[in-house]
Amino acid sequence: MNDLTHATTGAAIGYKVGNPILAFIFAIIFHLILDKIPHFWPGLQKNKRYYVIANYIFIIGVLVYILNINLKNQTGIIFGAIGGLIVDIILVIIPPIYKSKLGKWHNKRQIHSRNILYIWIDLAITALALVILFYF
Repeated sequence: MNDLTHATTGAAIGYKVGNPILAFIFAIIFHLILDKIPHFWPGLQKNKRYYVIANYIFIIGVLVYILNINLKNQTGIIFGAIGGLIVDIILVIIPPIYKSKLGKWHNKRQIHSRNILYIWIDLAITALALVILFYF
């Protein structure tokens, strides 16, 4: 999954759970579950870089918006979002860890597709997480 999906699902978990520590832990677990769903991932290294940058721009925008509208459980929301992101931040972005056995395990267990149509899976899960955040 892309990190926007992980951040928004983690935020939705944090919103519903409320407890920041539990939200963080559940979001990490849910991250690993989501990675098993087939999803789009660019093939070229240059495109991966742009894809990740665009993801983090959207993540920052969503989190800033959430912090400015005073939803309940904001601490849980933030901890959930961080929990949803922390796996990829550690295992994908930090080169020595990415190349480690743990990093390679994380990468191999995912079901990546270079077919852009698979991005709809990410968008649907992200939309569901946002509906949970804003309407439930």
